Amino acid sequence: VVAMLTAAQTERVGGVIVVDAVPFLSGFFQPGATPEQAAALRPAMVNQFSGMSDLEWRMFARQGLATQSISEEGRAFVSADSERASVDAQMAAFLDLMTTDYTAQFQMVDVPVLVLAPYDAVLGLSEEEVRARYEGQYADMPWVRIELIEGARHFITLDQPEAFRAQLEQFLRLGEEPPKN
Repeated sequence: VVAMLTAAQTERVGGVIVVDAVPFLSGFFQPGATPEQAAALRPAMVNQFSGMSDLEWRMFARQGLATQSISEEGRAFVSADSERASVDAQMAAFLDLMTTDYTAQFQMVDVPVLVLAPYDAVLGLSEEEVRARYEGQYADMPWVRIELIEGARHFITLDQPEAFRAQLEQFLRLGEEPPKN
């Protein structure tokens, strides 16, 4: 998200690789959700988070570990990294991502964008459903190419490092020109 927001504000970015991120996270998890509905949740979430101790937050964050990486080793890496990170920063990022629709800002990006999307059938969605959700999030952005990485969860680089590297190298080799406005 940070890379896309940066690319929307400067001409110094020549391309962006997005690893499992979308402009409207609430709408991704709950298709049909509106930006207004997500924003309305913000005060309750702020209240909930402000009452949490660091330990309570870390326990909350651990609940999502299964969706972060396929392997036990990957989940342990993510967990350890999370333990070192600022709880306040994690809460703020989670709050912003769940209650903000960045679609308008993403649409301002006029450089090639590769979106790497994880796919693991164990999580309960078909490949077509996962692709449709990503395509829906990036629907009005013709300069975006979406590639599903099979056998991966959120941390594609941990679960499928070779597939990630291949996509990265291909993106860098192509040197695609941005669309002409």
